[in-house]
Amino acid sequence: MSRAATEYFFPARALRWLLTGGLLGAAALAVTGKFLAAFILTALTHATFCATAAIPNHALTGPIVKRFQSAGKQVWLTIDDGPHPDSTPEMLRVLREHDVRATFFLIGERTARHPALVRAIVEAGHTLGNHTSRHAAATFWTAGPARVAREIDRASDAILAAGAPPPRFFRPPVGMANVFVGPALQKRGLRRIGWSARGFDTRPQAPAEVVGKIMRTCAPGAIILLHELGPAAGASTLDRLLHRLRDESYACVLPAEDALITTGGRRA
Repeated sequence: MSRAATEYFFPARALRWLLTGGLLGAAALAVTGKFLAAFILTALTHATFCATAAIPNHALTGPIVKRFQSAGKQVWLTIDDGPHPDSTPEMLRVLREHDVRATFFLIGERTARHPALVRAIVEAGHTLGNHTSRHAAATFWTAGPARVAREIDRASDAILAAGAPPPRFFRPPVGMANVFVGPALQKRGLRRIGWSARGFDTRPQAPAEVVGKIMRTCAPGAIILLHELGPAAGASTLDRLLHRLRDESYACVLPAEDALITTGGRRA
């Protein structure tokens, strides 16, 4: 795909949606002769479009990977929100004890503060993903193209400055992404990674509950979402999950990029 096509693909989707709303409003005006009805219909269409950016882990605004082609009972373990001195060393210890590899989605500002932890992750055989610079969970989904680009670039720059390889994967905060994220990722050769199994470990609950929720939607080719920090997150939950996966004959793998299944648009 050419650079021009890459940059245009998803904004064109947005424009088509908004144009449809305008046409529906014009049709309502022509049929009813009432400006208010036309305005309401157009506003509802536009509001629905904007609301899609606030829905986590979906493909309505651009391509996303939520599964991979697996050879048997394999899953991809992903861990968000590091690095942090209170959690990363313990997460690495548990992974080492189970001889498991994972992908850590790192926040740029934390990466800049703790570059030694980033290097420890890589040296242990794990891979890295971009989780934006500031992890502005409440507002990233509203970001315009310039802010989206800054959040992505600053996080990637921090990872490189820590001495780690450039990331190939991206996960937006809380999994929310608007129409400007897709083009920015494609320009940078990044894949947006979602999940297919999660335990809501950022909410207060017992580790056993987190693991139970994950296993209810776990299947071969699943992408599992965990967090380093949170009321039910951390090493104890990770340890319990890895025991459960082993008991059910699952293997944690780092899938090849050509095994990733993209939905919602063309792959990057």
